[in-house]
Amino acid sequence: MNKTKITLYCSFLLCLYQHPAYCFLGLKQPHSNKIYFSGDVHSVTFRMMDHCITHGQLFPNDIDAQTVISKHSLPGLNIKAGRHGSRHIWACIKKKLSLENESDNELSKHFTYDKIPKKLNFSVNGVLTINGVHFDKIVLAQGHYLTVNDWWFGGKNCKTNPYHDAVSCRSRDGRTWCFIRGTDYNYESTGHNIVEVTFGACP
Repeated sequence: MNKTKITLYCSFLLCLYQHPAYCFLGLKQPHSNKIYFSGDVHSVTFRMMDHCITHGQLFPNDIDAQTVISKHSLPGLNIKAGRHGSRHIWACIKKKLSLENESDNELSKHFTYDKIPKKLNFSVNGVLTINGVHFDKIVLAQGHYLTVNDWWFGGKNCKTNPYHDAVSCRSRDGRTWCFIRGTDYNYESTGHNIVEVTFGACP
């Protein structure tokens, strides 16, 4: 058996061990979707309660959305999911947050962009924990703009500040924290997958 065949065989065995259904059915494995947190952030975890995904895309339950990664010393999350935009995700988010009575414009007031997305790839909602502080009913949703997959950050207990692409979110203990989308350009050329975190209401 030559080296190429050995490599393919080992890759298949690894796939079979990690994602047997995908290997047997010939499905494409989900992408790694990374979001980082800057500011005075030492640790980040996310306990997923539910998710929304475009029909036909993969979101395997056997892959944990709590994986902590680091880039340029920034903690973050790596969420495994398929990427294909649809309008279904926005409606799904509204339902998962029990905000069906709100209009699309009202729902956008809970997110950094303060506008209605045309399409989103997927979203996860659950408990975000930063430096031991818990934020309930947080939503991390991925969109797509030009050549980048941007992140829509928000939640039921968040209120937008449209002038800074930011939201003020209330923690479980009643404190207010500011989450600003893509402001830390020292770490990323576009900042599209970085959320800056500061204590207190957004300016």
